[in-house]
Amino acid sequence: GDNGFVGGLKMLFKASANSDTLIDIFNSFPNDGNVYFSDIEMIDSNEIYFSTVSDSIIYTTDGGTNFDKFPGIKGGWDIYKVNDSTLVVGGNKNKSSVSTDRGQTWTSLEISTTIWDIAGVVNDSINMLAKATIYKCAVADLVSGNYNFVEQQVGDANLHKAYINGDNMTVVGNDANFFKSSDAGLTWIPEPLPVNPMLNAMLEEVDFSGLSNVGDEAYACFNRFKFVDYPKDDSNEDIYWSGGVVYTANNWESHKFLDIANIGKSNPDDPTKNPNHELCNGVNTSGINMMDDGSALLWIRWYELPKIEHSMVFKTLDNGKNWAPITDNLVKINVQALESRGDTIYIVGKEILLKSVDGGDTFTNLYPIIDEGEDDKMYFNSIHLGDANEFFLTTYSDSIFRTTDGGNSFEVIADIKGANDFYKFDNNSWVTMGGTGKSKFTNNGGESWEDCHPGLTIFEIGGIYGDKFYALGKSKIFTLEVPALQLTTSVKEIKLDNELTVLYKPTSIELVSSEYEIERCRVYSITGRLISDYDPNSRNYELQRDNFQPGIYIIDAVIKGKRHTEKIVF
Repeated sequence: GDNGFVGGLKMLFKASANSDTLIDIFNSFPNDGNVYFSDIEMIDSNEIYFSTVSDSIIYTTDGGTNFDKFPGIKGGWDIYKVNDSTLVVGGNKNKSSVSTDRGQTWTSLEISTTIWDIAGVVNDSINMLAKATIYKCAVADLVSGNYNFVEQQVGDANLHKAYINGDNMTVVGNDANFFKSSDAGLTWIPEPLPVNPMLNAMLEEVDFSGLSNVGDEAYACFNRFKFVDYPKDDSNEDIYWSGGVVYTANNWESHKFLDIANIGKSNPDDPTKNPNHELCNGVNTSGINMMDDGSALLWIRWYELPKIEHSMVFKTLDNGKNWAPITDNLVKINVQALESRGDTIYIVGKEILLKSVDGGDTFTNLYPIIDEGEDDKMYFNSIHLGDANEFFLTTYSDSIFRTTDGGNSFEVIADIKGANDFYKFDNNSWVTMGGTGKSKFTNNGGESWEDCHPGLTIFEIGGIYGDKFYALGKSKIFTLEVPALQLTTSVKEIKLDNELTVLYKPTSIELVSSEYEIERCRVYSITGRLISDYDPNSRNYELQRDNFQPGIYIIDAVIKGKRHTEKIVF
């Protein structure tokens, strides 16, 4: 008819096709204020059943004027009316029930898994959806008390919703499960998800802005983009589709999108801390760093209407289910890089250099140390973590800085007017890369530098993969053979028994530190060629056999600021 209902957690509204106004009827219900409505079953305009998760089944027979509860049942996820006397409720494990006396008494159906949805009756059998399984029982058996359910697996994840039209039936669920049947559910055919040309066109506008991994786990993020673009002389504000965060646990063999609506939900009423507030216009997820304990840092910019810019770094401890701010509002400050090692976090960018040693609970501002008086307005493009308390800072136009004491003091390491990125091969061999005149290489600890500009601006240094050095330019990846650099080192190698253990596995060789994190791990061929360079920041690190030719290799690992070497054989 003309009436409709909207229900959920602590909310229930009545709607009418003849009005634009919702009527709040939540307080009309017999409840304690914490009811979670999980389903609404409208038999007709007067007879309506309201399932709650744990507060019984509430019903009305006069269209919502008066309500009552069924006795003897604690609620469920769905309710279905089979006939004038028989009601079925699907619920959590062993809580699915049936009543054959209009809801006055209930009997368990003895189903040992959660029923998420009751699809209805097809071919004289009731169909109930669970985890990758449809439970079926003949209506005649159900009414007579013979609960002979037949299980049919469909897909491999939770089934949540169904639609029945004669013998045709569609079920959908988690992990893009989408199946159709045209023979009353005897056979099921996977249905490709509908293609949305508009969505595809939107995704072509995505600008990825961050990428970070620890082992096979990784995050990527991308910026917001325009969803509605008004003419410049229009008084309306452009509308933006928010950015996003993507996560993989298997090095991008598969991935999932995180729900960025969770960002800021701990401050629902504050647009300066909640980028999803109704007064804000699009979430810019602009930079990300994965920490070695599985948590992640995310720098977010957003705009409070009309044009108030906010900027903040958030942290998640549970793979993106919850994000909490760890910095004050940075307002218009651009963050160029987030880096971490253990509980130590660095945030660098335009006139910002923050360090935390407690996982982001507190921060120290190092910017006044490197720019005394703060009159140079330095713009840090990147930070590169070296050994132990060493790190390098690359500025846009104010040289390259190095510290070996965690940021208590800094030295200028190059007569270079800045660059976009910096990379340390070993203690003597470094490279800076950027625009014309800003790509330089030293093999003697910065005493002299030679030009290594590839002909185009380099925006970021990727590092070493195999025996090649990688750098990123506009639409191009530049590579350089590492052996050609003839890298040298002046640091004495330390060999300690028991500090670094080598474990030979079927598909890998694992390095295990007995007490401290492996800060850096370099692999050399027996002839001294640098093969790979990685910062595990973990007590163990695996070298996959598929990545190495058979032979003898030298492991050069940094543990608590000291170097340790081991010989391994693939």
